[in-house]
Amino acid sequence: MPRVAEPYDKRRGFMEELRDPKRRSLARAAIMQGTWFTTPYYRKFKDVLNAQGVTWSILMEAFGRINVWFVRWAEGKITWDEVMNMLEKAVNNVIRERQPG
Repeated sequence: MPRVAEPYDKRRGFMEELRDPKRRSLARAAIMQGTWFTTPYYRKFKDVLNAQGVTWSILMEAFGRINVWFVRWAEGKITWDEVMNMLEKAVNNVIRERQPG
């Protein structure tokens, strides 16, 4: 899967919201929902992803399986490379599970 640079500005914004007790739960929900990442990522790499068998549906299912790790990234507990590795593994698992037979 194509890799993108870490979205530092997005992470800073999430970190600020996560520190605010009044906004923490909404921030977690926004991070876990995932379209902040999946929509621009899929738009940019749609042709490459589709050629690898990765559809929008597969990407969203994979993101949903590991979305808590994106929260951990936003909290500064894991690196961008770690969360991207997890996403790649999740995508591969979804593809494998969807194969017939």
